[in-house]
Amino acid sequence: MVAKNGKSNLTTRPKSKTENVGAKEVKISPNYDAPFGSFYSNYASISHTRSELCVDFGIVSPPHKVDLEKQIAYAPVIVRVIIPPQLVDGLIGALKDQVEKQRAEEKDGVFSLSGGVREDRSKKS
Repeated sequence: MVAKNGKSNLTTRPKSKTENVGAKEVKISPNYDAPFGSFYSNYASISHTRSELCVDFGIVSPPHKVDLEKQIAYAPVIVRVIIPPQLVDGLIGALKDQVEKQRAEEKDGVFSLSGGVREDRSKKS
């Protein structure tokens, strides 16, 4: 992605987090050195237990199992993320923050082309 200012922001990294460990404060920052999976999802289902929030991510696209009697299309689950309740409020805040930033970019004339390339529409005639 290229932002309106021309700088790449393809990999937006989460901000570091500070937590108290005993009497000392420890800064937590994501480490991207080890390989990890990345998944595309156009569907999410959220459920919970007494102690966790569960988010199942899936893909809805043909061919998929369809039960015409029940009028249900089954989306294969790609990954399940289990979140402890202590993180839910922070996750909701971070999601809202990122959506606001994305909408502000779109409002400023930045839109997404196929392949994830970002271009400034305001410069086109």
